[in-house]
Amino acid sequence: VKADASHLREMEVEGTDDNELMTDFRQLLAKNSPLDAPKLTADFVKEHPGSRVGVYLVSTYLVRNDRPDYAEARRLINLMRKEQPRNGHLILLAKQLAPYETVRIGQPLPRFKALTLSGRTFTQQDFRSGEGVVIVWASWSYRSLGCLRAVQEAKRQHPDLQVLTICLDATRKDCEKLLRQFDVTLPTVCDGRMLDSPLLANLSLHDLPDNILVENGRVKQRSLSDEELRKRFLETNHSY
Repeated sequence: VKADASHLREMEVEGTDDNELMTDFRQLLAKNSPLDAPKLTADFVKEHPGSRVGVYLVSTYLVRNDRPDYAEARRLINLMRKEQPRNGHLILLAKQLAPYETVRIGQPLPRFKALTLSGRTFTQQDFRSGEGVVIVWASWSYRSLGCLRAVQEAKRQHPDLQVLTICLDATRKDCEKLLRQFDVTLPTVCDGRMLDSPLLANLSLHDLPDNILVENGRVKQRSLSDEELRKRFLETNHSY
């Protein structure tokens, strides 16, 4: 591995073919604008459909990008699957992409009805104005707890932010224990069905952690990390 700490995108990794292909792509990206990453990704996959690097590039620059292109991602995934039919990561990416195509950015939040632990009924109408967050977490998922804490702090700083959390714990008792432990007061749903919860399917949430950012009833962003959530709500002068 050869790299300059001030130019990590130009890092050189020698070894396997995939290492070298990733190095070539990283160096190419460094010479272009970040806005060119989706096109460069498409060009890479067309030229190297059998490379595992393409899976990472499509996930990073077409699916989880600020301006995702799900149709192009699906096309490139299908192209790679012809060359890599047994690639587990590629199969998983294809499955993860399905909910993004169902509940797309810019589309209205789907109709749903959920009962919180406190007995409050939530529907999509609760998110019809202003900004809101629907977040999926579990007491046994460290990454999801980071997102939960970020949203809790955002709610404290911005009371008008509408929040609904979905806990995937197997029992209500485990969920409530965690909420008390971390002093979380957010409206929370826990039906004990974990990843088989109908609410998850209704909102096309199939990952952990996962979340949907809503603005005036429409999906604005999806699947932000805890760091991205903090930057979105806590590190900028945000007004509601």
